[in-house]
Amino acid sequence: MFDRAGFAAATKKGIGLPIAGAAFWIAASAIFLLVPPKPAGFVVMVGTGLVFPLGILISRLLKGDIFAKEPPLSDLGGILAAVQLFYWPIIILCMLVFPVWLPFVLAVLFGSHFLPYGWLYQSRGYYFLGIAVPVVAAATALMGPSVSHAYTAPATAAIYVLGCAVVLNEVAALPPVMGASPRSMRDERQA
Repeated sequence: MFDRAGFAAATKKGIGLPIAGAAFWIAASAIFLLVPPKPAGFVVMVGTGLVFPLGILISRLLKGDIFAKEPPLSDLGGILAAVQLFYWPIIILCMLVFPVWLPFVLAVLFGSHFLPYGWLYQSRGYYFLGIAVPVVAAATALMGPSVSHAYTAPATAAIYVLGCAVVLNEVAALPPVMGASPRSMRDERQA
């Protein structure tokens, strides 16, 4: 059974997912800037479906296993990820009724979901993402709908990039995974 440190090492703190999220927010910034709110919302909502598979790919490239099977922590990680499914009624309602607020809603919901990963991975980077994204999105929203629509996505992208840099530094400091084969440990040292 993994402890949190072992789970963080095996999964590489799931770093591929926030990196994929950063790519999503960079693309969303351009879409929200160039496309009217309702069609932009539709395109961005479809684009969210690319984040998870891209995150899996990036994690694998970084030699992390986001599907590490070590209860209870892997079960908890899965539950934390699945919670996002319950955000979708809010996101869909927002897009249909108030599409100009979609960047704000996406940022608050998707950003805040990182907060429990701060505990799970003992990660300042995830705590930063889980707090900074909603706070900055709320501050931008206070400036009005047009400012929020234009600037929430780029601000969120910048926060994701900073948060990813912190998590990448944390991952670099992780010890090798206990129980790893000598070959995989050698590959880790050479990478």
